[in-house]
Amino acid sequence: MDFEQNNDHSAIEMLLSLYIKGDVGPASYFRLLKYFGSADSVYQASGTELKAVCPHLTQKALKNIMAGPDMQAVDSQLTRCKEMGIRLVSIFSSEYPRALASISSPPPFLYIKGRWPLPAHSRAIGVVGTRKPTDYGKNSGKEIVSGLVKEGYVIVSGLAKGIDTVAHQTTLDVGGHTVAVLGCGLDRVYPACNKKLFTEIADTGTLVSEFSLGEAPALKNFPLRNRIISGMSLGTLVVEAGLKSGALITAQYARRQERALFAVPGSVFNRSADGNNRLLQNGARLVMHPQDISHYLKSNKGIAILSGSTFKANGKKHNLEVMGQKTIENKPVKKTNKHKNVIKLLPETEKKIYQQLGEALSLEKLSQISGSAPHVLISILLNLEMKGLITRQPGSLYCQKM
Repeated sequence: MDFEQNNDHSAIEMLLSLYIKGDVGPASYFRLLKYFGSADSVYQASGTELKAVCPHLTQKALKNIMAGPDMQAVDSQLTRCKEMGIRLVSIFSSEYPRALASISSPPPFLYIKGRWPLPAHSRAIGVVGTRKPTDYGKNSGKEIVSGLVKEGYVIVSGLAKGIDTVAHQTTLDVGGHTVAVLGCGLDRVYPACNKKLFTEIADTGTLVSEFSLGEAPALKNFPLRNRIISGMSLGTLVVEAGLKSGALITAQYARRQERALFAVPGSVFNRSADGNNRLLQNGARLVMHPQDISHYLKSNKGIAILSGSTFKANGKKHNLEVMGQKTIENKPVKKTNKHKNVIKLLPETEKKIYQQLGEALSLEKLSQISGSAPHVLISILLNLEMKGLITRQPGSLYCQKM
């Protein structure tokens, strides 16, 4: 259901209020709706009922929900969207990307500016990498992206400095369509140095964000942004990335979402390519030419269909669980008990964090307990996840794999 096409907004506006003012993450949002049946029923529930359904709800979230819907905030968002030419597409809408709807904890709403919807036959590739690329990274990114665009692929990236910028600009230069997924509201330009690129994409491509207008860029937003880049795409290409690069977070999302994962090989003397080479060691497909990607996807081993009621990935057809008009997919976490030797060899910093994840914790809670800054923790958590020791559950909660 698209706000621009719906004449009866009351129910969808209640959903939007819960989303923008409830301080509720996507996993809790859908859990509450599934249990109570509607946003109106969520607002009528007691604090005890809410905590029983979602034990991880913060006191702030409980307070916001129990205060009732904030229709003034909803009206403000809708008015500003109309003024700025922004579409607000709910997961109930036929315009919502079906592949994105199939991931764990998809964004309930997307703010979109530019060309939308994309054609049903669109084939999208996520392209990510370091913010400080070498000439090799820039040149290889340009060559591969330009080749993919000429074959009709839409290029999805995150508007960051470095490889993201190379991907977007190359796509525009060769007349292709690029989608920029932001880690802030669409009324913000981040980074500021990409203001011109931001405007060009708004005019000829597509800007996408799950964050409400007025939301400033924040560290916690970017991993969430990354899951949309991979979630909208048939596969993700890592052009150049170090071991601590946020691009590896996107790579991990691609794997969890059962999308194809590609990486450009890098020099063993280039620390900015250590992440790529590690991904290749762990099963990512090596890419030297655009055809390495297109031939693989055309083999139907990694193709995702971006519309309809089914989703195809890695040669398997997935039926999507439909809750009312909402589409989600929940996957059980596989448990294993084969990591004792790996744990013994962990650096002390990683071992400390691993031991604190005996229960599922959010990044913020883990930061409070460990005393480590969130940006430091993200790198440690990524390393632990790549080693198969921890898993990330819906709601952005981290815990040990058992």
